[in-house]
Amino acid sequence: MDIRRITQEQDAQQYLNLCKYCFPNSNNWIDHMLPLPEHDLVFGGFRAGALQAATVSKSFSASLFGQNVGMNGIGAVVSAPEGRNSGCVREVLAHVLRHERERGMLVSALYPFLFRFYEKMGYGYIGGMAAYTFKPEDISAFTISGACIPVASSDHVEAMIRVHNQFVRQYDFGIDFTDDIAKYLERLTPSGPYAYIYRNSGGETRGYLEYRLIEIGSFSKNMQIERFGYLDAEAFQALLAFIRSHRGQCAEVTMPVPDNVPLRHIFQEPRVKVEPHANWMGRPLDVEAVLRLRLAFEPCEREIAFSVEDPILDQNTGTYTLQGTTVMKSAHSGRQAVPFAVFSSLLFHAMTFEQAYYAGKIGWHDEAAAHYFSRKGAIYVSAEF
Repeated sequence: MDIRRITQEQDAQQYLNLCKYCFPNSNNWIDHMLPLPEHDLVFGGFRAGALQAATVSKSFSASLFGQNVGMNGIGAVVSAPEGRNSGCVREVLAHVLRHERERGMLVSALYPFLFRFYEKMGYGYIGGMAAYTFKPEDISAFTISGACIPVASSDHVEAMIRVHNQFVRQYDFGIDFTDDIAKYLERLTPSGPYAYIYRNSGGETRGYLEYRLIEIGSFSKNMQIERFGYLDAEAFQALLAFIRSHRGQCAEVTMPVPDNVPLRHIFQEPRVKVEPHANWMGRPLDVEAVLRLRLAFEPCEREIAFSVEDPILDQNTGTYTLQGTTVMKSAHSGRQAVPFAVFSSLLFHAMTFEQAYYAGKIGWHDEAAAHYFSRKGAIYVSAEF
């Protein structure tokens, strides 16, 4: 199979046609997905000129272990029905991961259509968010000294970007705001989406909210929160007070949040509907470099050793020894083996060692490893792809 970047118009049209075959297109998003931003690429696998499988490979600056790193995002993966069950998608994705590692990306993330499919390529579950559905009047009343104002200028967007980027950096996989300012303002139409910033009484922008209003029936709407961020308790309360101001207009609000956002505690009646939302998978592209980042952020008190075998990137296969802030890699011994997808979940705080051991994911136990891989953390993959 010939795997190459899709740059020619004929190849691009094949990709768009296959996207329409594979995905719902009720809002015509496929018609507007190309051209991509400068650093984002499309790769496809061809046989006799016919596209068999393809994917978008996006580039982000994302937070990880207190640092900003290059992150690859896989999206819009498609396959022709005549090429399925023949390894075409795997070949294309393997090509993409090798390419992204070579250009300096440290991690890759995706929203899976099927977890077990991507586990075979080393992706592990890294976490998600919780989607709360509630009535605006469920929110407790707050006294606010500042004001929420509609985003209507480049200065407003720049202030929103500052809040967003500072907010997401407390989370692993938090992605910097990359929208073009002029294009972002064009998106904000009278029919939505809508964006507001919160300015405190001193004139500082400390929060923002982006949302849509979705018609239900003839006389009501629901509110769908798409993005938000806040830098202090006052801003958090102000955003919720703004949502509460839609009581009587909106029947329900759906708001996806990272696990550590105290949303449940602002309701007068905390028994609201909560569902899992946006469960992501991720994997390291350069294991040694990502381990060094984690050890600098979270040193390993006692020496631990384990072996991993990367199903895609041979450079990552080996036996790793961690001590303090140091990682040493040696030839793969197979000693204390950890399946790569499980290692990805452990590495990114989505699974503890004890959970992996009790679930039968790991066949050995070590107190030092159990201690180091014992903390779970909240993530916020703050862009859709």
